[in-house]
Amino acid sequence: MNMGMDFKGHIDYINTVASGFHLPYATDGWQMFQPPFYYIISAFLLKVFLQITSFDIAVKLLRIIPMICGALQIEVCYRVMQLMYPKNNTLQTFGTVIGGFIPMNIYISQAIGNEPLAGILTSLLVLWQIKYIQSKGPPSRERLIVAGFLAGLALLTKTSALLIVILLLLTIPLKGFYRTKDGDNQII
Repeated sequence: MNMGMDFKGHIDYINTVASGFHLPYATDGWQMFQPPFYYIISAFLLKVFLQITSFDIAVKLLRIIPMICGALQIEVCYRVMQLMYPKNNTLQTFGTVIGGFIPMNIYISQAIGNEPLAGILTSLLVLWQIKYIQSKGPPSRERLIVAGFLAGLALLTKTSALLIVILLLLTIPLKGFYRTKDGDNQII
């Protein structure tokens, strides 16, 4: 049950949210400074699981969130490989296998914490960026809303997502300066 980095701090945060339906102050404990999205989802699930089982088993069941996120990471990796190497199945397979078996992803996807959810949300942003870079013309309003929604959720999960959000904010205007025509990048 104690597997994972800062396990007790994450459980304390989830417990605080689940017991009082309020967010803790950053000074309330070790992990309480983290953005709340993952902990709100986990607190809700903890309350549901506690209706049918003991606390110890409910906490173990909370690992379903990181496990799902880890599996989705492999799917997103595969989709990125398809976009990057559309005509080379060998490179698609090789890239997906490497991405799917990164030891840290395997380990962290079995432990309670906000990293896997932040990882999948930022991975989806990277996938969005690659699709945008490969597309012709500006993104639709709906696509921008999706990117903003993913960026917002990623930032509400872990502040380290800011690095990917900054890249997203740079990608959109930079592509406006370039257009692809006959395979050549030309300044507009």
